[in-house]
Amino acid sequence: MCLICATFTFRYFVVTRSHTNAVIVRSLTALNFSPAILWFIAFLMTDPPGLTLRKRLNRDYGERFAVDFEKIYIFAMETTLEDLDPQKIFSAFFNIIQAAVIISTGVSIYRTIQNSVESDRSKEVQRKAFRLLLCQVICPMIMLHIPSILNCTQTEIAQLPDWVNRTSVMFMNAFPVANPLLTIFLSSDISNSLRNRLARKKSSSISIVISTAF
Repeated sequence: MCLICATFTFRYFVVTRSHTNAVIVRSLTALNFSPAILWFIAFLMTDPPGLTLRKRLNRDYGERFAVDFEKIYIFAMETTLEDLDPQKIFSAFFNIIQAAVIISTGVSIYRTIQNSVESDRSKEVQRKAFRLLLCQVICPMIMLHIPSILNCTQTEIAQLPDWVNRTSVMFMNAFPVANPLLTIFLSSDISNSLRNRLARKKSSSISIVISTAF
C-alpha cells in the first residue's frame, strides 16, 4: 500500500507539477513509507499472542495445517476483543489516508493527460504509464486483498466452500509471478524488447542451420 501510494504521488508530480522542486518531490514520496515504518515498530512492541489464543489456533487450524501453534513464533491478535485496539485504529487511519491519496492523485493524473495539449504520441506514452499504475493497484486488490478478506470472513463470520479456499490460496501464491508478467505485458518497451530478442535468436539459429548445410 505504501509503495503504491508513493508511486502515485511521484507520478502526480511528474505529470501535473513538473516544475516542483526535486527535494520536495522526493520528501513527499518518501513520506508515504512512514506508516509502514511506524506500523512495523508498533508490531514489534505488541505482545506475542497469549496461550488462550494459541490454543484456539490449535483447535481451529492445528489439524488442517499440521502445525503446533503453541510452539512456533507468530504474529497474531484477538479480533473479538471488546476494547478498541490502538494499533487497528492506527492502521485503519493511515489506510484511509493512503487510499484517498491514491484516488485523488489518480484522478488528477487522468484529467491532466486528457486535457494536455501535447502531441498524441506523448499522450499515449502517458496513458501507458497510467495503465501501469492502475495495474499496480488492481492486481494486488484482486490477488491479495480479496482473498485476505475471504479468509477473515471465514474465520469470523461463516464457513466458506472449499473451492473458495483453494481459489484464494492459488491467487495469493500466483501474485509474485502474475504481477510482473502483467507489468511486462502492459509495458510496450519491455514487451517489444523481448520480441526483438526472440526474433534475433530465431534468425540466428536459422542462419546457423543454413551455413552448416552448405
